Amino acid sequence: MIEEKKITKSLGVPVIFNGLLARPDLKKYDLSSLKEIIIGGAPSPLSLIVALEKKLDARLSLVKD
Repeated sequence: MIEEKKITKSLGVPVIFNGLLARPDLKKYDLSSLKEIIIGGAPSPLSLIVALEKKLDARLSLVKD
């Protein structure tokens, strides 16, 4: 959907983004439109933040309770 609709921002909990990064076919999708990722609702491990920045080249915002 990100590729098809050219989504620029995404909001979700860490488990959603872990699932996205775990997809074996992630590289076949053009996610370059995604410029900002907002993560909240649960603690985000540093490894997830680093992986998202590296693989998706998007700005990350963390929402803390």
